[in-house]
Amino acid sequence: MAAERVLTGEEVDVLGGVRQALKAVRRTIQRGEPLDWWSSGFQPYVAFKSLSTAVSVLLSTTPNTRRRPTVTLAAHNFREITDNRHEISWIETAQRSSLEDRST
Repeated sequence: MAAERVLTGEEVDVLGGVRQALKAVRRTIQRGEPLDWWSSGFQPYVAFKSLSTAVSVLLSTTPNTRRRPTVTLAAHNFREITDNRHEISWIETAQRSSLEDRST
């Protein structure tokens, strides 16, 4: 994705957030612990669902431009997506994304 289209800062945050959410799920499963995401009011569940929806929309939406990112920009986007800052903020990213979806 980072090499296929020009990404906004928000899109980079959503992709980074979903990456960290998946890592959190994987770590929990590897430890043999239950996710305990049985309640739709449970914050990580709601955040994961919101991020998944945002990624689905991103992947299914045609970019506004046919312009492709330069190699430098694609590498920068990849570094931003994989930055560990998302590890502590993926739930907040999901909340921001959800609020922005409601306002459009």
